[in-house]
Amino acid sequence: MTVILLCVLVVPLWLAIGTIVSNADQIAGWVRSLSSFEVPPLRPGFAVFRFSATTWWLRGKSSR
Repeated sequence: MTVILLCVLVVPLWLAIGTIVSNADQIAGWVRSLSSFEVPPLRPGFAVFRFSATTWWLRGKSSR
């Protein structure tokens, strides 16, 4: 029973933590790059869809 518990719980957790620790520099680089990330402007066709979807959602919420 102990061996099964080790195989099912401890070993995958140990491997996950080891993977995170071994890639900590790369993860830190990703986090630092988020400060300079900019969302590109929305294309005109999607703006119309977003407006109509928002209007539809608000109408449905107000009718309840």
